[in-house]
Amino acid sequence: MARKKVAAPARGSKAAQVSQPAVELEIRSDSPSASASSSSLQAALTLQSSQLTTTEEDELAEANTRQRGRDNRATTTKTNWGSKKREFVDFCKERYPTERVPETVTGTKLHAYLQLRQIGRVSNRPRKTGVPADQQVVGYSVVDSYASAIIDLWQEQHDEKVNAHPHPRTGAVKSLLNNFRLETAARNAANFSDKRGSADDGYTHEFYVKMARHFLMDGSLVSTRSLVAQLFGHQTLMRGVNLRKLALSDLELGRLQEGLSPAVFVVVKVNESKTNRTGRVEYSGALRNKEAAIDPLFALALYLFQRWEIIGEPFPDLTDNKSWYMIRLLRSMDDPSTLLTYDAHREPILNAFKALGLRGCKKVTHAARGSGAREAELAGVATTDIERLGGWKQAQGAMEQSYLTHLPVRALRALAGFSPDGGTYFLRRDGPDPSPELLKMIFPQVEQWQAELDADRISATGGADKFLELVRFLRRVLLQDIFTLQDIQPAHPVLQHSLFKSQQFATWTQQQKSHIEQVNHPMELALKQVMPQIHEQLQSLGEQQKSALSFIHDMQRASTTAAELQRRRDEAMMHELQRHTNAVMRIKFANISSQSDALDDSTTSSSNTTTSSALFLTPSSSLSSPEEAQAVPHSATAGSAVLALTAGSSATTSSLSPPQSLIYTLSPAVKTVAQVWEEWKVGFRGAPSLESLEREHGTKWCGGPASAGRRAFLRRMVIIKAIRDTKGQTIELRIAALQQKMGAHSLDWLRKELST
Repeated sequence: MARKKVAAPARGSKAAQVSQPAVELEIRSDSPSASASSSSLQAALTLQSSQLTTTEEDELAEANTRQRGRDNRATTTKTNWGSKKREFVDFCKERYPTERVPETVTGTKLHAYLQLRQIGRVSNRPRKTGVPADQQVVGYSVVDSYASAIIDLWQEQHDEKVNAHPHPRTGAVKSLLNNFRLETAARNAANFSDKRGSADDGYTHEFYVKMARHFLMDGSLVSTRSLVAQLFGHQTLMRGVNLRKLALSDLELGRLQEGLSPAVFVVVKVNESKTNRTGRVEYSGALRNKEAAIDPLFALALYLFQRWEIIGEPFPDLTDNKSWYMIRLLRSMDDPSTLLTYDAHREPILNAFKALGLRGCKKVTHAARGSGAREAELAGVATTDIERLGGWKQAQGAMEQSYLTHLPVRALRALAGFSPDGGTYFLRRDGPDPSPELLKMIFPQVEQWQAELDADRISATGGADKFLELVRFLRRVLLQDIFTLQDIQPAHPVLQHSLFKSQQFATWTQQQKSHIEQVNHPMELALKQVMPQIHEQLQSLGEQQKSALSFIHDMQRASTTAAELQRRRDEAMMHELQRHTNAVMRIKFANISSQSDALDDSTTSSSNTTTSSALFLTPSSSLSSPEEAQAVPHSATAGSAVLALTAGSSATTSSLSPPQSLIYTLSPAVKTVAQVWEEWKVGFRGAPSLESLEREHGTKWCGGPASAGRRAFLRRMVIIKAIRDTKGQTIELRIAALQQKMGAHSLDWLRKELST
């Protein structure tokens, strides 16, 4: 059979014949269609390779993958979207009977369907809001869900190569939905619609306690189950659907090393939720609460006691995972392994809301999650901790999944009634341990299965050891908190059990009540709870003291640095004074020798001779007589700074004219930043310092304010000022920094860089 390249399967090709029914099955039937179409595609893939081309085989594989994706959708999504797609197909067949394939999705058909069949239609599920049922129309969310379902149908047709039309969410469809949303909001405002879903939608902590006492007062197994659902939902921030899916094997104990009482909490593992359908393990948990009536561990212990000791449900068979992994935390009344329905979960809670006067709660089974999150926020818990505890999607990043496997402790503390900052966890009722005989009277199967576990007759890898540890601790919790139940409902079915009429329990009652009466409130806890302002003020004073000590140390270091700088200045001044003194002495001796030689060699010198010579600069104020300013010849070396003293006067053998101008030329040998500073501060190669010249002679030493020498000096001062601007560094470090900045460039380049 010759192979041919096919870009897309034609309607008559084998691939199209096999893949096309997938769309029809999805539209015309419920969930069984998924398995049927998937089976047909799988069967097509098993055809002999000689019957299909390579391209057709690849297309069938792609179609099979897409169908498996549809099969793995949530059941509710498949059910809801399936019915909506069938309604759309019926509409198209009725409105477009002349078309060959009227159910082909286009933007025009989607717009017509939403406009004619959905927008403005009466709701199928009217609410008790005071508005007549025939006047309650569907809202924006319903219409938008229809649009999403039909767009999914278009995607299926597009994948199967039977629909080449563009995406149906056209501009007209978007405008239609947006207009409907705006008009709905305006209509609700004009009709004074009930403002459901406000910021306080849910209940307060006071109502939370009243609700728990209401369920304890009732005493039935259904009420205790509802109590467990609400307490776990409130403290673990779990969705109602996740609570219904929990099994006993998903629970274990955790402990925190803090506070004045053992901080024990129940850990809840979830591997499937609304935002997690890939089996990723997520964690939540609930700490023992400050109030026994709303303690989720007490509610769990009470519920399991009613199940295993009152109604006769058998203790879980821990022989293998299969025998006990499906036992639900919230069991149905028919079978402990059957998933609790939404209505069975919702109705008892809704009845409690009505009995306690709570009206208008939009999502009954979701109220605990929202109320718990708000309570944690009011206690000062960060939103990131709330997101982690509640499993919100934005909190499930790589760090959360791979590394932050522990629970957010601050949120656990706050929802248990304690300060989120820690150190205040204290349960007055958590005192002495009950006697072993009394403990073994509750859930006696624990010791039997523990013996099997110790003898390695059952495996510990499935979590049986963790489950037994949890049940052992729940026995202790039940005995410690049962007195709260006695105060609320003495006729509770659990209290009628023979255990609570035994001599062992009577002894424990006396022991526990004596402990509660005698235990003192810890002083450390009182300081943190009763006087938090003093506690915070002491911390603030400590911080202020640290700051003051740091300031004193900084001042001492600054004083030491200033003293060292002053010492260096004094040394520099003494060095400068000594250098000037030596220069004066050299000039005096040179002057005497010059006058003696002049008198011996000639007595008839011309009266108008102009004498000019070069000597080391000596300030005129340091010369004792005009003769000291006479030129003294010296040997000028390369790079030495010289002073030209020019005397334009008539010289005689008996007297010398004083200097009329002092001119100092910057040394051309200065090439580095360090040499610039040396020339300024101490003088370069024996020459006077520019600082002393500037201080003593002003602008005269360089030829006046408008001279070229003055301009050269001012350019050099740019670098000197940059050195003096230490910016908190020493002079040496500043010189090194500027030298590094200059690199192989010239000083003039550095000056230009500093000037910009």
